[in-house]
Amino acid sequence: MLSSVNLQQFTFGKFAAKIRLPYSKGIWPAWWLVGNAWDKYKLYWPTVGEIDILEMVGGNVWGQPGDQVAHGTVHWNNASNAMSPLYHAAIGQTFKTPDGSKLHDHSLVYWSEWTPTNIKIGINEVIYFQFNATNIPESINLVNAFNGMWPYYMILNIAIGGSWPGSPDNSTVWPQQMVVDWVRVDQLKK
Repeated sequence: MLSSVNLQQFTFGKFAAKIRLPYSKGIWPAWWLVGNAWDKYKLYWPTVGEIDILEMVGGNVWGQPGDQVAHGTVHWNNASNAMSPLYHAAIGQTFKTPDGSKLHDHSLVYWSEWTPTNIKIGINEVIYFQFNATNIPESINLVNAFNGMWPYYMILNIAIGGSWPGSPDNSTVWPQQMVVDWVRVDQLKK
């Protein structure tokens, strides 16, 4: 795991990393940003917000070719009670390799651009998810989660197993690694 927790915090900007993903049943690589609002506001996830720049669910999950699909998602609390984790809301989009290749066949540049009103997520030159937080008026928590009120930490990790990727089985290839060539963050001024 590579984490900026207690080292560096970020708000608006462009986040990019060149990554070669792991693959196989039960493998769940991710690159994500999570809000740090505990110190100042005593708020927890999902109220603090989460930006999943990249998630990939290895293997053939629910009949889908997981090793060919990247997920970009934002998460927030969709309730007036900012302390309740029961009102988790999320919206996202997927990117499937157009030629049927697996994401781990190549080192690709995964990226996100985050501004006060917009979040874009892409792979190489392709934008596959765009989110405008101001277009969803029903939740003040949504606006607060992504408007720069608090900074975010950055995490790159591989999870093994779980409700989404399922458990590794005898088809899982070992060992696995997520090769990160570089990470770049260009912060925007507020």
